[in-house]
Amino acid sequence: MLIPNRKKWKLKTWFSHSIVFGSLFAFSNSLYNTLTSLRKKSFFAGYDRYDTAGKTSRISILHHKFHKTFSTRRTLKLHFSATLENGVLLPRVRHVVSSLMQIHMRSIGIALFLFGFLSAALSILKRYSLMMHDVSVEGIFVGTAIMLLTIPLILNRSELNDALAESRTLGRFLEVMGGVRQAEMTFPPVKGHKMETVVTLLGMMLGLITWWFAPMTVMLYLSILIMASFILYKPEVGIVTIAFTVPLLSSAWLVFTVLWTTFSYLFKVFRGKRVFRMEAVDYFVLAFFLLTFLSGPFSVYPALSFKPAIIRTVLMLIFFLSVNLLRSSCWVLRTTIMLFASSTICALLGLKQTFLSESSGAFTSDALRAMSTFDTGAMFGSFLVLCLPFGFACLLGARYFRGKLWSLISLLTLLGGLFFTLSRGAWLSLVVAMFLFFLVYSKKTMVVAGTALLSTPFWFAIFPSFVSNILQDWGLKLGSSIAYRSLVWQNSFQMLKNFWYCGIGVGNHLFSALYPSYATVGETADNSHHLLMQIAIEYGIFGLIVFFA
Repeated sequence: MLIPNRKKWKLKTWFSHSIVFGSLFAFSNSLYNTLTSLRKKSFFAGYDRYDTAGKTSRISILHHKFHKTFSTRRTLKLHFSATLENGVLLPRVRHVVSSLMQIHMRSIGIALFLFGFLSAALSILKRYSLMMHDVSVEGIFVGTAIMLLTIPLILNRSELNDALAESRTLGRFLEVMGGVRQAEMTFPPVKGHKMETVVTLLGMMLGLITWWFAPMTVMLYLSILIMASFILYKPEVGIVTIAFTVPLLSSAWLVFTVLWTTFSYLFKVFRGKRVFRMEAVDYFVLAFFLLTFLSGPFSVYPALSFKPAIIRTVLMLIFFLSVNLLRSSCWVLRTTIMLFASSTICALLGLKQTFLSESSGAFTSDALRAMSTFDTGAMFGSFLVLCLPFGFACLLGARYFRGKLWSLISLLTLLGGLFFTLSRGAWLSLVVAMFLFFLVYSKKTMVVAGTALLSTPFWFAIFPSFVSNILQDWGLKLGSSIAYRSLVWQNSFQMLKNFWYCGIGVGNHLFSALYPSYATVGETADNSHHLLMQIAIEYGIFGLIVFFA
C-alpha cells in the first residue's frame, strides 16, 4: 500500500519542480484562494443585499403606506372572487367537469371508435367512390389505428377519474409533471346523467368533421383544447409547457400559449388562489418591458417594428409568470426537466440534419451545420449554451443511476449538437463558462487548462479527421469573421450616433433596412453582432441604462 503512494508523491514532486507546472500550480492556488474569499464575502450572491435595500427604501415604504391606505385592489379582488364563487357560471363549470371525469371508459372508447370509423369511412368514400385521388390515405390508416386502440377502452368498465388514479403511466405523469395530487383525481358523485350521450355525439361530430380536415389535425386541436383547460386549472402547467415548446413551436403558437397562461394566472389571482408579488429587481424588468412595448409604435418605421415589439413584450411576460408561479422546488424541477428534454430533442434534430444530409461534401461546409428548428446555427448554438446549465443540474440532481444515465446521454447529445452548429461564439461561450465554473470549483483548474493549452498541437492527431477539418476550418474563418464584425461594429456605431437618444425601435428587419445607409454598397447585416450595441441602437441610451440596472 505504501509503494503507490510513494510513486504518486514522486510524480507530484516532479511536476511541482517543473518551471511551467510549478508556476501553474502557484497561480492556480492564488487565484482559487482569491475567488474563495470573494465567495465568502457574498461577492457572487449580492442580490439579497440590493433587494433588502430596495424593500427598506423610502419609495418602497411610501408604496406600502399607499397600498394600506387605499386598498382598492384588494376590495376589487374580493368582489370579483365573491361574484364568481356565488354566481352561476363557476358552479356549472365544476358540475360539467365532475360529470366528464366520472364518465365510464367504455363511453370514451365508443366515442373514439366512432371517430375512427367515420374518419376511415369518409376517406374511403372520397378516394374510391367519388374518385378524389388527391385525398391522402392517411385518414384510412389513422382511423383504423384509432379503432384498434379503442378496444381496451371499450372493455374497461371503470370511470375516468379512477382509471387515471390507477394508471401507472398517465396517472404517474400527471402527478410528477402536472402536480396533480391523488386527492384531486377524486370528484364528488354527480346526480343525474354523466354526459355519456354527449361524449358519444361529440365523437360522431368529430368524425364527420374529418370530411374537411385531416383526422390528425382534429386530434391535435382536441388535445390543445384539453391542454388549455388544464392550464386554466393549473397555470403552473403553462410555464412547464412553455419551457418544453419554446424551441419547437412557431412564434404565433408560443405567443398564444403565453397569453393563455397569463390569463389563467390572472384569473386565479383575482379569485384569491394565487398571489402576485414584485421584488426590487422586477421593477427594472417592468421598465424594460414598457420600453419594449413603446418601441414598436414610436420607432423610426412603425410598420417594421410593431409586430416584433408585440412578440417581445408578450414573451417578456414569461419572466413575471415564472417568478410568481414557480414558488416551489418541485415546479422549478419540472420546468428544468422539460427545458432539458426540449433542448435534447432540438439537438437530436440538429444532428439528424448534419449526418443525414444529402450533401456529400466535407463536414466543414456551412450547408451541413446543425440548425435544428432555428434560422441559423449561431442562434441554435446560443440556445444550447443557455440550456447546458440545466443539463448539468439534472445530472447532478439525479438520485438514481437510471436518471444519471439518461441525463448524461442527453448532455452528451447537447454537446454534440453544439459542436456541429459550427458557431464559434457558442464554442467560446461554453469554454469560458466551463472555465469560470471549474475555477471556483477546484484549485487545479489552471493546471488542467494550461496542460490542455500546451497540448494543443497533439489534438489533431487524437481527434477524428472530420473533427480536425472543422477545427482547421474554424481557424481559417476566424480572421475573416473578426474583420467582418469589426466593420459591422463601425457602421453600427455610426447608426448609434444618430439615434442614441430614443433608438430606432426593435426588430431585425428594421435594422437591416437602415444598415445600408451606413455601410458600403452591397453590404448587409441583420444585427450589430454585439448585444449591448444592439440594445443601445434599438432602445436608446435609456434602454441601455435600464438593462444594466
